[in-house]
Amino acid sequence: MTGRLNLVRISGFQIAIDYTWFIIFGLATWGLATGYFPRVLPGMSPLIYWVQGSIATVMLFASVLLHELSHSLVARRYGMEIRTITLFIFGGMAEMAEEPKDASSELNMAAAGPVTSLALGFLCWIVAFLMNSIVTPQVGTLIRYVAYLNVVLALFNIIPGFPLDGGRVLRAVLWRRTGNFKKATNIASRAGKMFAYLLLIVGILSVIGGNLSGIWYVLIGTFLHQAAQMSYMRVAYKENLSGVTVGDLMSRDVVVVDGSQNLDTLVEDFFFKHRFHGFPVLDGDRITGCVTLHDVKEIPRSQWATTRIKEIMAPLPAIEKLHPQGEAVEALSIMLRTGQGRLPVFAGDTLVGVITRRDIMDLFQIKTDLGT
Repeated sequence: MTGRLNLVRISGFQIAIDYTWFIIFGLATWGLATGYFPRVLPGMSPLIYWVQGSIATVMLFASVLLHELSHSLVARRYGMEIRTITLFIFGGMAEMAEEPKDASSELNMAAAGPVTSLALGFLCWIVAFLMNSIVTPQVGTLIRYVAYLNVVLALFNIIPGFPLDGGRVLRAVLWRRTGNFKKATNIASRAGKMFAYLLLIVGILSVIGGNLSGIWYVLIGTFLHQAAQMSYMRVAYKENLSGVTVGDLMSRDVVVVDGSQNLDTLVEDFFFKHRFHGFPVLDGDRITGCVTLHDVKEIPRSQWATTRIKEIMAPLPAIEKLHPQGEAVEALSIMLRTGQGRLPVFAGDTLVGVITRRDIMDLFQIKTDLGT
């Protein structure tokens, strides 16, 4: 995902929209206003079609939000923390701080979403039926369309492939039968990847046949494949790195740079000499931030002599601070979430080391190769 915009809190959950959401909002509104509604309600003005398209798209994402809220409420009931519910280009996602503790909580949490969507779809059909002779055709058509969307949302999500809800149900069942969470996740993730491959094939064939809507199948298939792969890798990371602390892997001989030095000095005396991709920045006797190779690359070469390190560094409050006793797998999770390749390690206010993504991945690869 790209950046996101926090909106409101509902029942204690932070609701956010990813910036990609605006893309699908515009495309969905345009498709409904120029295609679906003119076809089912001919003879109306373009303004009515655009109003209906906008309302239908908002109600679609409201339905997705309710779907994710149902997951989150059940998750909280079982003691699982939900950090954020984010709406993005492919729907919505509740960001869990940890995996479910047992198969029952996984099963109930996964089932909550499709059940909620089916209930919303059924409710909308009932409302449309009861109000058929009261409301205008435009309103009735809109309500029936929202009912249809919720049914489709439920049916799509019960497909038994991770990370869809049906894939989580499959994992819960396998977990209960085998008692092996990692094995259950592996099977459910492979099922998710098989479904993703099917979407990719259908999408490619559709595009070849001249149907450009197949591009969406390709995009959704690609996203599901990556999500299925990452879901299994998170479990593998946690299992293989269990018991490993940040202090076990961090480098204790930390090379720091003076924030008052210019970028020419940083490149010549530090990047070229030590060949690290980032350094903590010292201001007096305090660590005030970190500077990376990426930060330097953002500055034109002609300005390196006049630009000081502290002018381009990421300030310490914006950087995740780790403790030596923290779990290595949590450090990796922070790196993957923030895109940072190295993080400072503090004991109180004292810098005691630096841990990199490579430090963690090297140990993970060795443990994977040895099957330990």
